[in-house]
Amino acid sequence: MSADEAAVKEFVETYTDDASAIIFDWNGKHADEFEDANEDFRSAVIDCVVADPDRVPLALLVELYRALTVRSAEAWSIDQRVETIARLMLVKGRSAVAYDYIEGARQSFDAMCATGFAGCPRDIAEECLEHARTSLRSASKDDGRDVWETAVERFELLLKHAG
Repeated sequence: MSADEAAVKEFVETYTDDASAIIFDWNGKHADEFEDANEDFRSAVIDCVVADPDRVPLALLVELYRALTVRSAEAWSIDQRVETIARLMLVKGRSAVAYDYIEGARQSFDAMCATGFAGCPRDIAEECLEHARTSLRSASKDDGRDVWETAVERFELLLKHAG
């Protein structure tokens, strides 16, 4: 194992909520000048996560998902592994991460398309849908109502195609 691989594995195994090494760190430019200073390390972390998902803390999944979806709005594309990260995040976090999941999906058209997946476990889709409906009923326009409206639509779709 190389020193870089060891550093990535240690980062994943000891993750504590410091996302500074994996957040979207953009230089503010597009096309050929686009740069995300954390992209290479984040990509290596995602590879590690996908290889051994059971050992990954929920907080790390949420931060990876956030970085990938926020990046999509400026990069005009998305890492297709975001679907796997979304699935792992929802399975591990269930309704506790429903808002994070929808907030990320709403970052861009690419994110919305790439984060919808067939085969979501039925019980998770049902739980998240109920949570979204309950949250929508109590949300005001200034309190994320639009996010919860999207959540209801998305979780209805996940439930329709649940595994």
